[in-house]
Amino acid sequence: MHFSNVDDFPILALAFILNIAIYHNALDCGLVFDDTAAITNNPDVTGKFNLTQIFLNDFWGTPMLKEESHGSYRPFVVITFKINHYLDDLNPYGYHLFNVILHYIVTVLVFFLSKRFLSPLGSAISALLFLSHPVHVEAVTGVVGRAELLSALFFLVNFLYYLKISQYDFSLKIFLHLLIFNLIVSVGTLCKEVCITVIGVCALYDVFIVWQRFSNSKVHSRQLKMFCFRLMCLTLFLITFVYVRVLIMGLKLPVFSKHSNPASYADPLSKILTYSYLVPLNLCLLFWPMHLCCDWSMGSIPLVKQIIDIRNICTLLAFVVIFVVFIFSVLSRKGNPNHRRNIFISLILLIVPFVPSSNLFFPVGFVLAERVLYIPSIGFCFFIGILHDLLSDLERNEIIWKSRKRYFQVFLIAYLTIFANRAYLRNFDWKNEYSLFTSGVRVNPGNAKLWNNIGHSIEAPDANNSMRELALFYFQRAAIIQPDDFGAHMNVARSLIALNRSSDAEASYKLALQYAPKLMKGKSYQTRVDAKLLSLYIEYSSFLSKNESRLEEAESLLKKCISMRKGNSKAHQNLAALYLRQNKTEESLAQLKIALEQKPDDPDNLYNLGAILVKHGNKDTGLEYLRKAIERDANHKHALFAMATALAELNKTDEAMKTLTHLVDLKFEQVSVSFTLGMLRTDLGQHEEALKDYLRVLAVDAAHVGALFNAALLLTNELHRPREAMPLLENLLKSNPNHYKSCLLLGDLLLTEDKNFERAEKLFQKSLSLRPNDLQAEHNLCVLYANRGETQRSFDCLRRLLQKNPNDQNLVNSFNILKQKIAN
Repeated sequence: MHFSNVDDFPILALAFILNIAIYHNALDCGLVFDDTAAITNNPDVTGKFNLTQIFLNDFWGTPMLKEESHGSYRPFVVITFKINHYLDDLNPYGYHLFNVILHYIVTVLVFFLSKRFLSPLGSAISALLFLSHPVHVEAVTGVVGRAELLSALFFLVNFLYYLKISQYDFSLKIFLHLLIFNLIVSVGTLCKEVCITVIGVCALYDVFIVWQRFSNSKVHSRQLKMFCFRLMCLTLFLITFVYVRVLIMGLKLPVFSKHSNPASYADPLSKILTYSYLVPLNLCLLFWPMHLCCDWSMGSIPLVKQIIDIRNICTLLAFVVIFVVFIFSVLSRKGNPNHRRNIFISLILLIVPFVPSSNLFFPVGFVLAERVLYIPSIGFCFFIGILHDLLSDLERNEIIWKSRKRYFQVFLIAYLTIFANRAYLRNFDWKNEYSLFTSGVRVNPGNAKLWNNIGHSIEAPDANNSMRELALFYFQRAAIIQPDDFGAHMNVARSLIALNRSSDAEASYKLALQYAPKLMKGKSYQTRVDAKLLSLYIEYSSFLSKNESRLEEAESLLKKCISMRKGNSKAHQNLAALYLRQNKTEESLAQLKIALEQKPDDPDNLYNLGAILVKHGNKDTGLEYLRKAIERDANHKHALFAMATALAELNKTDEAMKTLTHLVDLKFEQVSVSFTLGMLRTDLGQHEEALKDYLRVLAVDAAHVGALFNAALLLTNELHRPREAMPLLENLLKSNPNHYKSCLLLGDLLLTEDKNFERAEKLFQKSLSLRPNDLQAEHNLCVLYANRGETQRSFDCLRRLLQKNPNDQNLVNSFNILKQKIAN
């Protein structure tokens, strides 16, 4: 069989094997970067399934109409995340497997699209190149890239479907097909907005085909009418989609900071030159994707500010090449018309899906983004397949071209091998956030955001000081690279607080305020406020509130923050906490209710209100709010713990136990949870299990007073292993020598188990010094005297106690026993 006539199955099988070879290591990667916000911290994914809420919220779980919404509307992608979460919680394996499978399906569609226009071998080249392209790693291995994968899938299905229906004559049947086309576009657009560009691709394809036929005088009036009808329908669909999408966004565009897309804040000349320069940069990523980075914002690409900037030569060359290729495909009469048609298709597949991210119509929140090249790369790969077919045609009667074709095929094999190897190695960068961001700074060392993210990747609440120092180094590095980035100074301040360097932290907060956007008197700030600026006010107020003498300053900052944006739920939460510290319970409840009105489904708001109601005695109502918080976020640990505590106090022991056991599995505050569980099990008579809970506490906090004493008490009174209790009490008294009950219990054990009268007496005397005239301690001393053989002293001791407490039955029994002993 001649290689150029290879059938589909071997190519699809080869693609399947290649997909596994390239992306099997992606299955070991975690949920990193944007995955955290879109999946791990997204209540639409981790909370109770609520389809209505998914369609009302953006990709990150924020209501679309809220100012802080990112504006990305991808409900069908969120539903797939929800399915993954239902099947295996937050285990990354299933999320990555889903993406890898989707990438293969998209590759198969690329192959079938190519087969419509290219030779079998040219189609195979296009598909395999698409499969192995390293620029796709961000879309495939980064789980949030599923939006690109799904939109590409529906994009290709749409285009293939339109190629079919564009051949139909005018009839009622065409209406149905166009409605189906419209439905598929809708689904794809609800995966990612870029899918809407398939309408433009289909329209331009139709225009080109009619133009070709018109040029050759082969177009009939019926065909022309059908073309006009299809074009009218496509235009109507496009206008409708855009209008509905703008309505969903609340008739406003999202706002991005200066550092996310610096060119959008530059002067007109710099803006035009820089945006234009991004075209050759994106082409470079397609032709030679060796220098890949997860983030190209901030200082990654310096602004092109002057005409004489040498980078403008690259821009000019890129536009000239694109223009020449376009003119050749549209106006040239030389060569095979099918090749010209194919070149035009590759151009529209490359350019049209890229337009939404090009800043042409509106600024976007990034400079370059590798995953947005997922659909445009179809055009690039299609073009490489065309080059192969061009050479194949040229060599038919010329021996020299046959030789050059072989060279080109060898080049393609090498090219494909390099791509596959680079994609495979790139997956390792996505293993975790630290490896991802460190790989980024090797490509873009001037990107302060990446240095900040490295710091975030190694800082953790339980990090040791050496790791915190290292995180501080990265944050300081970011602040040096981008001194006007107030977010970097905020990160420095947080790290300094963790290192107990409060005075230095305040200096960093003041620097952050210095570089933050300035408020102008008389101007409304109820919309389009940088969320990071609000976070600065909230963080700094939290820092100030640690000092009792500066609570008024903290309150003032929070009120200013609230005045800047209505619906600032976090500020209301913090103000409520501040009022609670000042025993202003009513004011605190009022703030929490405002926060809840603004975000009625926010689990933190529900938890905060529920917790304060429980704390102040309104347990039933408080529990209702806590249950709602858990419905929204099934793993809201603070709400679960507060609910378990309230249930225990209401004697709903079984439900409390179930909730606490779940928290143990979640590894939430092991000390508090295990101790509470131990006390519940003690009350239920599950003494061995309770002891295990207390020992679990001591494994984390060896000096935990409650766990030490309760375990000792269990061992003594219920499990009858008093000698195991004694070391626990000794440890407790080392760190807490004035613990009254431990002095009594250890003294009692020393008396009964070891007959260590001297040590026991000291402990009883210690108890009396802590609680003078304490009956239990004095009684124990009387018993000690009797055991030591000081009968008369014991008799006098007991008689004195009986005079004070004549109705104490234990004293009466001890006195009668001793009296009988003396009589005998």
